[in-house]
Amino acid sequence: MTEVQFPIYPQSIALPILAFPSWILCVAPMFWQLSQRNIAAGSLILWMIFLNFFNSINPLIWPHDNMQEWWNGEGLCDVEVRIQVGAVVALAACAAVLARRLSNVMDTRNIRIVPSKRSILIERSIEIGFCWIYPAILMVTYYIVQPFRYFLYGISGCVAAYDSSWPSLAVVWIWGCTTTLVAAFYSGLLVFRLYHYRREFHSLIAARNTTKSRFMRLFTMALITSVILLPYSFFVLYQLAINIVDDYSWSKVHGHQWNSVVKVPSYGAARWDRWGEVATGYVMFLCFGTGSDANNTYKHMLTSIGLGKLFPSLYIMSESRNARSPSNVTFGRRLTSSFSTKAKSLFSKNDSISGPSHNESILAPTAQPTSASVSVTEPILSQQQREKKFYSKLPSFFRRMFSRTDQQSILPLHGGSSIQVDSLPPLDRASSDPTVFTAHAWAADNASIEKNNENPGVYVVHEVHQASQDKTKQQLDNDAWV
Repeated sequence: MTEVQFPIYPQSIALPILAFPSWILCVAPMFWQLSQRNIAAGSLILWMIFLNFFNSINPLIWPHDNMQEWWNGEGLCDVEVRIQVGAVVALAACAAVLARRLSNVMDTRNIRIVPSKRSILIERSIEIGFCWIYPAILMVTYYIVQPFRYFLYGISGCVAAYDSSWPSLAVVWIWGCTTTLVAAFYSGLLVFRLYHYRREFHSLIAARNTTKSRFMRLFTMALITSVILLPYSFFVLYQLAINIVDDYSWSKVHGHQWNSVVKVPSYGAARWDRWGEVATGYVMFLCFGTGSDANNTYKHMLTSIGLGKLFPSLYIMSESRNARSPSNVTFGRRLTSSFSTKAKSLFSKNDSISGPSHNESILAPTAQPTSASVSVTEPILSQQQREKKFYSKLPSFFRRMFSRTDQQSILPLHGGSSIQVDSLPPLDRASSDPTVFTAHAWAADNASIEKNNENPGVYVVHEVHQASQDKTKQQLDNDAWV
């Protein structure tokens, strides 16, 4: 008697190769969405990560059709089939909540600049309830129509089993179709409002403290998920409906055979819904994982494991190309706070008031303008050298994140005496060091006369005078430049 050989099928290799990147690439966008308290988008990505994670390991556990050598999958498959049941409504529910939230952004009749704590709590409860509690209830009620533990397919792995009676429609599958209809309704409402209020689009998203790029990515993902799940859920409902041939009986469904596992050979082909899940994972990555926000998340993750020391450019965060200044109260408060902080630091000292301006100067009552000049020698460094020099001064990641640079004057002032223009060295045009640049800057009462008499250089036409409040009139006459 010859032993039958069961080869490893090509799809058992291709499926994990494609499924593994589809979920690993979505981890960083998922963390970023949840960190921004966007529960619907983060939950949508997380549910798809669960499905594609199982798609990446199942073909490695059951790569052939030798069912006698198969592991029964106890424990792993019990969890996996319930995640599959929850995903029937979870994906559609997340898309519905996401489309609802975006449609509220485009609602001109219900604009809230600063939402109340009660409204925030209600929105969070709706998102958590639909994205997680609703699927969890379906996972529990699935036991009513579960005739045995699960199917076990080659390559595809664990598959949920349903009884061939009408409660399977009422308990599980009808809710998937209903949820996709809700998602499709909000997606259609969102498309209508986008078209109807297209002229006020930028003002509406700015009022909600978001950007065009983030809005369009969320909109695209909600629309694609609704478009894909709507025909799929009704197709599965139809396939289940035509196979209903038995009457429901609790004792029959949960009889002595309930703890069994039904093994099914694959004949070299994975279930077609597995490939759809892999493709959806890549679509999610394109929507959420290619923007500047996700790019900054990748950099934070790489610098947290120490790669910033090897690649200093990882500490340079990307800026959103479509970012607009939000016009809400929160932004106004931050702006006012910033100006007030600078004003306090400016006027906190009692001995002087400084006020540089382009078109005017603050003069002491009896101060006479005097000429001054400054010679500046600054090496010209390349971009890489400047970045290396900057980050070498910041020894840790937290100092890079929270350090503040000192504000230095562009035109340093010399107290006590003024520097005469005649004492300046001539401009060295042919310096021996090519990395050194020499420039002269003048500040004088009569700028036109000075720049005609001196060598070519950088001329400061407007003067900046700083006067002391506590100094006497005689001190101001002797030293007008503080």
